[in-house]
Amino acid sequence: MRLTIAILAASVVLGISSAHVTQALLTQRAFQQAEWEQPDMLMHFAQIGVRRALIEGDRDGLEDFLDAYERYPVVAGIQILDPLLRTIHSSPASFEIAPNRLREMVREGSIEIPEALGAAAPLRDAAGRPVGHICMLFDRSIGAARWQQKMMYSLFLGLAISMPFLLIAIRQLRQILQRDRAHVGQLQTKIRDLQQEIALRVQTAERLRVSQERYELAARGASGGLWDWNLRTDELYYSPRWKTMLGYEEDEIEPTLHAWLELVHDEDRARVDRRLREHLAGKTALFEDTYRIRAKSGEYRWMLCRGLAIRDAARGPLRVAGSQTDVTEMKRAEARLRREALHDPLTGLPNRNFFQQRIEQAIVRARDDDSYRFAVIFLDLDRFKVVNDSLGHAVGDQLLREVASRLRQCLRILPQEPQRSLDTIARLGGDEFAIILDNVDSKAFVDSIAHRLQDKVKEPYTIAGNRVYTSASIGITLAQGDENNAEELLRDSDTAMYRAKSRGRARHEFFDKSMHLSAMQRLRIENDIVQALEDRRFELHYQPILDIERMKFVGFEALLRWNHPERGMLSPAEFIPIAEETGLILPLGEWLLHEACRQIRFWHESRSTCAAKFVSVNLSTRQFELGNVAQMTREALQKSGLPHGLLKVEITESAIVENPERTGKVIEKLRKMGVEVCIDDFGTGYSSLSYLHQLPIDIVKIDRSFVGELEWNEQKLTIVRSICALVHGLGLEVVAEGVETPGQLEILRELGCKYGQGFLFSRAVPPEQAEVFLTGHTEFPNLTTSTDTAT
Repeated sequence: MRLTIAILAASVVLGISSAHVTQALLTQRAFQQAEWEQPDMLMHFAQIGVRRALIEGDRDGLEDFLDAYERYPVVAGIQILDPLLRTIHSSPASFEIAPNRLREMVREGSIEIPEALGAAAPLRDAAGRPVGHICMLFDRSIGAARWQQKMMYSLFLGLAISMPFLLIAIRQLRQILQRDRAHVGQLQTKIRDLQQEIALRVQTAERLRVSQERYELAARGASGGLWDWNLRTDELYYSPRWKTMLGYEEDEIEPTLHAWLELVHDEDRARVDRRLREHLAGKTALFEDTYRIRAKSGEYRWMLCRGLAIRDAARGPLRVAGSQTDVTEMKRAEARLRREALHDPLTGLPNRNFFQQRIEQAIVRARDDDSYRFAVIFLDLDRFKVVNDSLGHAVGDQLLREVASRLRQCLRILPQEPQRSLDTIARLGGDEFAIILDNVDSKAFVDSIAHRLQDKVKEPYTIAGNRVYTSASIGITLAQGDENNAEELLRDSDTAMYRAKSRGRARHEFFDKSMHLSAMQRLRIENDIVQALEDRRFELHYQPILDIERMKFVGFEALLRWNHPERGMLSPAEFIPIAEETGLILPLGEWLLHEACRQIRFWHESRSTCAAKFVSVNLSTRQFELGNVAQMTREALQKSGLPHGLLKVEITESAIVENPERTGKVIEKLRKMGVEVCIDDFGTGYSSLSYLHQLPIDIVKIDRSFVGELEWNEQKLTIVRSICALVHGLGLEVVAEGVETPGQLEILRELGCKYGQGFLFSRAVPPEQAEVFLTGHTEFPNLTTSTDTAT
C-alpha cells in the first residue's frame, strides 16, 4: 500500500514537472525551427480550439481560449478571420502587420517580419467547408531566455518534490522483489512449461492441418474411390470418386453395406461378404478381394478392394476404411495375354499348350471313368510347302486360316452335349493341326470323322485369285486312359500321320504299337546315319547303262549303299527317306557326288582306255530345297578334276513339280557347266509333261513301274510308246529303268528306246567289280534270264 502511494505521489509530481518541461520544450521548438518553418504544436492546438468555438458559435468561449493562449510570452498576437478574410477577433499585438502582409500570410501559410515569425492556418468544419483562418505571431526576442528559465524551474521543482517519494518506492520495491523471488522462479518454470505445451499444440494442429489437406488432395486425385464404414452407427461413407467411377450421382447409393453388396456380381457377393467378416473377426490382417460390381450403365466392372479395420483396446473393430480401384482394363489385358498364350495368332485356334492341357484333362477323366474313351487326331496338310514356295507366304497363311475354318465346321456338326465338352481343334504349328474327339463310342465313329475331315480339306480353295488344292494326311490315336501324358498321345498320333504320308498321303491311319517300334527304329537309323558319315561306312555301287541297240556299255549310275555294322548292307530305300526327312541328305548327297566324280576320274586316269562315257548321280528333292546344288556340283568337279561332260545328274519329277521355277534355274546353271540333266522316274508325277518343253532337259528315264509290265499290260505299253514318241519329238534321249527280261528289251528296241539299265544286264556292283565294264567288250550272260527283282 505504501509503495503504491509513494509511486502515485512521485508520478503526480513528475507529471506536473513534465508538463512544464513539455511546455518549455514546445516553446523552444517554435523558435528552433528553420526560417519560416511552421510551429506545428502551438498552431495545431490553437486550430482545434478556435474551430470548435466558431462552429458552435460560442463567442465567449472563443474569447476565453484566445485570452489564455495570449498569456504565453512567446505569442505576440492572434487574429481570427472569416472566409472572406474579414477580422472576427484581433488581440493586441507587439508588432503591426499590414493588411496585404496578412493576406500573404493566409495565402502562403507563413511570413517573416522583423523580430517575429508569422503563421496562418485554415479552419474547416467536419464536412471540410472553410469557416475562417487563424493567424499567429511569435516573438523571437523573449522566446529563448523564457524557455531556459521555465525549463530549469520545472525540472528542479519536480525533482525536489518527488525525490522522497521515489526513495520510499525504491525501498518498498526491493522488499517486494526479495520476498517474491521464489515465486518468480516458480512462475518462470510454469511459463516455460506453458510455452512448450503451446508449441506442441501448435505443431500438432499444423500436422493435423497438413494431414487433412493431404487426405483431401489424395481423395480428389486418386484413381480409385475411398470408403469408410462406421460400425457403431452402421453408416458407410463413399467418396465422390467411388461413385463417379461407376456412373452414380452423389445421392444414388444408400450409405449402407447392404446397398454396396447389392451391386456386387451374384457370383462374387458371398465371397466378398465372407472375407470382410473374416477381417472384422481378426482372422486376416487385411481385407482384400477382386470382384465385379454393376455400374449405372448395367455393365459389370472389375474392382480391387482393400480395407483395414480400426480396433479398440479390446481388439474389437470400430470402423473399417479402405479403397476401391477399377481394374477392368487390367483384367481385360490379362485375359488377352492368357488367350495369346494359349491360342494361335494366325488362325485363332488353341495352340499346342492349350491342346496338351485338354488332353491331360481327358486322361484324368478316362482314369476315373472306365467307360470313357477319347481320340486324338493329328492332321498335316500335304504339299503345303509347294503353296508357300509358289504362291507366297501370304497365300499360305490364308490357306491355313481357311483350313482352320473348315475344321471348325466339321466339329460343329457333332452332337453338342455336355459329355462332349472337351472337343477341341488346335493348330500345333506350321501346317499341323490336332483334334480331340471327346467321349467316342467306337472306332467306326472316329473313322467317319476322319473321312469327313479329309473330304472337307481337299475341296478347292480360291485365294487371291488363285485356285489352290491341298489334302490332309491324318494320324489317329484311340486313348484308353492308360497313357502317361499328353506328349505320348501326340507322339503316337504324329507317328500314325507319318505312316499315312508314307503310304501315299491324303489318307488316315490308326496308331498301333508296331508304329511306335518302327518310329524308334527310324530314330536309331537317323543316329546311325550320323555315325556312318563320320566312320565312312557308306559305299557307292555302280550299275551299268547300255546302248541297247548295239548292246554296248556307255556309262554308270552311281547308287548309294550302306554297310551297316549290325544289319549288313542296306538298300537306299531303308535309309534315304529318313535322311531326307531329317536333312541328313545334304551331307550324304554331297559325299555321294564327290565320291562318284573321284572314282570316274580315277578310272580315266588309271586306264589307257575307259568305255565309261559318263557317271549319273541322283539328286534328292530335299537337296533342291535346302542346299545349293549348282555350287556343290561345281566344287565336286573342281576338286576331282573330272571333265564336266562326264557327269550327269538325275532329278525326280517331284522336284520339278513342287517348284518348277527354282528347279529350272538350277538346271540352267548345271547346263552352263556342261552337266547333262535327266528326269528320273518319269511318268510317276502329276504334271511333268507340261515342263518337258519348258526346261532344258537332256534325258528322260522311264520308271521301272512301266517297264516291268510291258509284256502283259497293254495300257503300260501304250504309255511307254507315247513317252518315247514325245521325247524323241522333243529331241531328247530315253533311258529305260528296270529292264529285267529279254522280252522287255525287245519291246524297248522296237519303241526306239536307245538306252537301258537293269538286272538283265547287271545289278549295281562295287567299284572293283564294275571295272570289268570299262573295256567296252563285256559279255552279258543274263540276256535270257532274270535272277533279281529289285535294284
